[in-house]
Amino acid sequence: MTGALANAVSMLPSLSWLTGPIFDKELRVSSRRKRNYVLRAAYIALLTVFAAVAWWITVNTGGSSPAYQASRMAEVGKYVITTILWFQFVTIPLIAVVMLSTAINSEIHQRTLGVLMTTPISSVQVVVGKLLSKLLQLILLLGISLPILSIVRVFGGVPWDYVISGLCITLTAAVFAGSISLLLSIYSRDAHSVIVWTILICFLLYVAPLGVFALLRTAYGVVGVDAVFPYINPLVAMSI
Repeated sequence: MTGALANAVSMLPSLSWLTGPIFDKELRVSSRRKRNYVLRAAYIALLTVFAAVAWWITVNTGGSSPAYQASRMAEVGKYVITTILWFQFVTIPLIAVVMLSTAINSEIHQRTLGVLMTTPISSVQVVVGKLLSKLLQLILLLGISLPILSIVRVFGGVPWDYVISGLCITLTAAVFAGSISLLLSIYSRDAHSVIVWTILICFLLYVAPLGVFALLRTAYGVVGVDAVFPYINPLVAMSI
């Protein structure tokens, strides 16, 4: 009894009791896939393009004198950082949906799910291991943008709590969207249908309630419900 308790306590810091060997296996497989490196390169390229376009639009608005340009550096920093955060808010959850669209159905297609069920690995470890392994890839993508955000933030106008809160909202939305995609991958072997259904569900949960509330406010004068949206809707929280 004492030995079993000691083993359980020793496993707590590593979280291996929750993730199991699935997490290690997924990380090893991900590190060997070329598409993950291509994804990071493409993400950096798109992020750089969006940041450069936002910089060019803001800098070339108004006068061209050096004094005027220097006075607008804080405004440039705010616009560029806002563009980067919105770019991440759109792309990171979408990447999470695509990554997890084959989380379970690939095991079914390769006929390895039956083998997993015969091992001591629990269903919770299978789900959490696959979810956290993909989540780690998303955290790496978010970490790639930190140097750019740190450099642009030097111009002023943007507090660190805004940057951190934007990253946290993006990560939360990615975890939620990825969880839905993982759930749907159990019932469908087609990755495209999983992606489409996940996007549709996120649309119904994020955008549709805003339209319904707008109609209720216009037609019946209902107010006060919008105070709840920032806590349950990442789109509203990001907008604020």
